[in-house]
Amino acid sequence: MSFDKFRIEVENQIIKLIERMDWLEQELEKKVNLEFFDLINEKRRREIKEAKR
Repeated sequence: MSFDKFRIEVENQIIKLIERMDWLEQELEKKVNLEFFDLINEKRRREIKEAKR
C-alpha cells in the first residue's frame, strides 16, 4: 500500500470517528434532556400531590 493510500484510509477513518462522536453526543444530549424533564415532572407531581393534602 502506498503512503498516499494509507493516508487517505487514515483520513477516512478519522472522519468516520468524528461522525460517530457527533452522533453519540446527540444521543447523549437527548437522553440527558429526557432524564431532566422526567425529574422536573416528578417534582411537579409531588408538589401537586402535597398541595392536594
